[in-house]
Amino acid sequence: MAKEKEILTRFLSGESQRSIAAALGVSRNTVAKMVDAFRKEGLDADAVEKMSRQDLAERLFPSATRNVGPAKPDFEHIH
Repeated sequence: MAKEKEILTRFLSGESQRSIAAALGVSRNTVAKMVDAFRKEGLDADAVEKMSRQDLAERLFPSATRNVGPAKPDFEHIH
C-alpha cells in the first residue's frame, strides 16, 4: 500500500477514519488496520513525519514488506 503516510498524517490531524477512507479511496478497514498498527508500534506524529513511506510500511507491517519469492534451484546440483 502506498498511502500509509497519508492515512496517518490525516488521522493525526484529527480527521475521522471514515472521511480518510473516502478521501483516499481505501476501505475503512484499511484505515483501521493502519491506525491499530500505528498505536501498537507506539509511534508519534514526529516519527511518522521523519520516516520515509517505505520505512513506515516496514515498521508497521514487517511481514508484508519482506520480498519472499520462490526458492532458486541449485543449478550446479542439477547439472
